[in-house]
Amino acid sequence: MILQKIANEEQIRGELQQENISGAVDIFKALSDETRLKVVYVLYKQKEISVGDTANLIGASVATTSHHLRLLQTMKLAKKRREGKQVLYSLDDDHVSGLIQLALEHSKELLPYGKEGQ
Repeated sequence: MILQKIANEEQIRGELQQENISGAVDIFKALSDETRLKVVYVLYKQKEISVGDTANLIGASVATTSHHLRLLQTMKLAKKRREGKQVLYSLDDDHVSGLIQLALEHSKELLPYGKEGQ
């Protein structure tokens, strides 16, 4: 097998060492869970919403939804604020919104697995 000479090989290797690849992996792992991605989608569409309303929209229990929201908050993908006794969640920042928007747009370009032409 003949390997092509890679342009800027040393530069790319150096950048790989400087980038936080494992942090990006953690973000994609967090978003790879279907229920968690539904939670993120609701936050993306609603901008700010309670745990109970999120649970109702995704068809999950409040406990399950709360668990996913805590994990998203730990990963700095979601944030919360108190309004009286109610806790409202939102996406952490525009970077997270952008990730979700790009993923949704790209998913429309893909054929559903096992559903050709539908």
